[in-house]
Amino acid sequence: GYWTNNATWSGASFPGSGANESAFFATVATIAYTNILDAALPNPINNLAISNTIGAACLVVTNMVLTNTALVVSKGGRLRIDNGGTVTNSTGVTMAGNEGRIDVGAGGSWFNGAATIGSAASSNFVTLTGGGAPAWWNLRAGNLVIGNGNATGNAVTVNGAYVTNAAAVTVGSGATATGNRLVITNGGRFYSVSAAVGASGNRSSALIAGGPGVTSVWAVGGAVAVGGGANSLVIDGVGAFGSALLTSNGTTQCTLTLSGQSETILTNGGSAVLGGQTPTLSGSSNRLLVVGGSKLSGDASIWYSTIGGNDCLMVVNGTDSVYEGRIPISGGTHMFIGWNGSRNAVRVENDGVVTGLNVIVGYPSGGGSTNNLLSITGGGRMYSKLVTSYIGFVGSEGNTGLVSGAGSLWSVGADSVPFGSWGGAGLNMSGRSNVLLV
Repeated sequence: GYWTNNATWSGASFPGSGANESAFFATVATIAYTNILDAALPNPINNLAISNTIGAACLVVTNMVLTNTALVVSKGGRLRIDNGGTVTNSTGVTMAGNEGRIDVGAGGSWFNGAATIGSAASSNFVTLTGGGAPAWWNLRAGNLVIGNGNATGNAVTVNGAYVTNAAAVTVGSGATATGNRLVITNGGRFYSVSAAVGASGNRSSALIAGGPGVTSVWAVGGAVAVGGGANSLVIDGVGAFGSALLTSNGTTQCTLTLSGQSETILTNGGSAVLGGQTPTLSGSSNRLLVVGGSKLSGDASIWYSTIGGNDCLMVVNGTDSVYEGRIPISGGTHMFIGWNGSRNAVRVENDGVVTGLNVIVGYPSGGGSTNNLLSITGGGRMYSKLVTSYIGFVGSEGNTGLVSGAGSLWSVGADSVPFGSWGGAGLNMSGRSNVLLV
């Protein structure tokens, strides 16, 4: 074969024949070659490096266990694990060149620590595929970064397979990381502690998509942040998140979309924040879309939904599309439209429903929240809790509530009071030039 236990490749004995050996692949002019491992090696391997800078080198691990310390897949390198094959990298994996591939097929298992798919590199791909025995990737509490630094077009696809025990997952890390992506589809399952799509990077994306009769899941114990610029998270399956955040300094034009009868649950006291809550923690022109019969719900004792920053928009559109605060609260579950920001809007339309949240349009006091909008049209319905809702908090101005069209409804408390005072159950108006239109 074309692999050896020395970096210069002399055709010497195969890796693993002695103790503490590393393994390297030969650079062979313009050819593609494959080495198949289907029997146990005498010894574990230290470092495993797979590349062929002028051709392609593929290592196939099948029906055996390959143990090594660190794995590096560079330009022209291919690793395939399937049919009972297992690869264990005790310290982690790095794809540091361009156009590397790792494929974990049906019956394959991959164990490692931290993983970087595209470290200052482009067009690297990791694909896990289901089947009779779905592929399994266990990150052993390590972080996963898809596209780090000057990295473009790197991707991880979980197609009917399983990814478990991941710590922080980042899709697009750094201002020069663009167009990187994570796809969970066809019943794939992904479990992580936290997640960030576009951590200061641009045009990165994550997609959770179902398939014929199946549901894909991304379960995240903590926060999910969609940040940077023009990044997106699309959920057409199930997301179980601690919180969903489109925020942080400089977050612009980012989108979180729930569609196709998907369901996303925010747990662990999580909040949905679109834009930001303070002048120093804010963003602009971000979008949260709950459409096509999907549901976003807060299943926590205290849950805040904030549309802050400037020019941010939340839309709940279509029959069976629901934005829900599940737990009965006395004063703790609120939707703030325009927290320290202007020209933010929530639109509930075309039979969409928002329930279980007190609403404050324009918050807090001090004049920093202006020209924000709550619009309920086309049969949209909003049901607020038994605590005060506001159009214009003290000191805010130019904020508007609009209820228009047949079947459109805003129900505020058990006994709705059109214009009350602070502390009373019902609908209140404070500040200057704030308007309710019915």
